[in-house]
Amino acid sequence: MRVLAKPELGNQVILNEFALIMENFGVPLIDGTVMSDEDDFIAEGADKPRGYDLKNIDQAGIEILKALAKYLLKEYLHPREFFGKMIRQNVEVKTSAKSFKVDQIKVKDFYLKIKVANIRKTLDENKSLNFELCLDPKNHPDVLNMKMLVRVLEDIAEEEQEL
Repeated sequence: MRVLAKPELGNQVILNEFALIMENFGVPLIDGTVMSDEDDFIAEGADKPRGYDLKNIDQAGIEILKALAKYLLKEYLHPREFFGKMIRQNVEVKTSAKSFKVDQIKVKDFYLKIKVANIRKTLDENKSLNFELCLDPKNHPDVLNMKMLVRVLEDIAEEEQEL
């Protein structure tokens, strides 16, 4: 458990990582162990959770994500470890239909952290990246959905490893 504990997260264990390790040892997952897509935030007026499409992010935004993914791979860090306490966990976001608990990071904190880590030289925000990964473009454009950010970085890391 000491190996799995994340000091940046107050020695908490990331459930998805633990479940993956246990699955590798032959312990089958019980339904509902790992959060499914049904738990994703659904914006006001939408029928399903917002997805992302890398085609909607301009080249500069893709370069930011690639640089971040390369850095995380090189340092053997999970995005949740990298952003650490900047991530606001289980923030309750209410819509007219339902209330959701969402992990989120402020856009300003995202760019500050990648600048401090020397992944990027400026604090300039990329509008297309922000729009594609924000929680809700209408009501919450200033926060990124952490779950979606992790998925994007995992997808980009897989592409980078294939090359």
